[in-house]
Amino acid sequence: MIAHVYRPRRKNKVGKSAHDRLYRGRYRFDGDYDVSAVALSTSDKQTAGRKLRDIIEEKERERAGIIASKSLRTAATKPLTEHLDDFTADLKALGRDPEYVSASKIGSGG
Repeated sequence: MIAHVYRPRRKNKVGKSAHDRLYRGRYRFDGDYDVSAVALSTSDKQTAGRKLRDIIEEKERERAGIIASKSLRTAATKPLTEHLDDFTADLKALGRDPEYVSASKIGSGG
């Protein structure tokens, strides 16, 4: 596995190389081809390293099946009525017939 904390470089107005203020992280698991980059949103290198380790631990647990993916965990905390409202909004955005949009609201009591 590869894990690296860094501050991106950029050229300033006079062409000199300058570091950004905030750290970013890169990681790649064994067997993967692509490198994932994440913003760590901190200017302290030790804090950035800890944040990157936490992200990697969470991703490893998701891959091992110990915990559900982040999207499933956040969806599980959302009330069912909000999921249904999102679904009907998607139907409207796709331009579905109003009959189908109103039929999808029957289950929510609306």
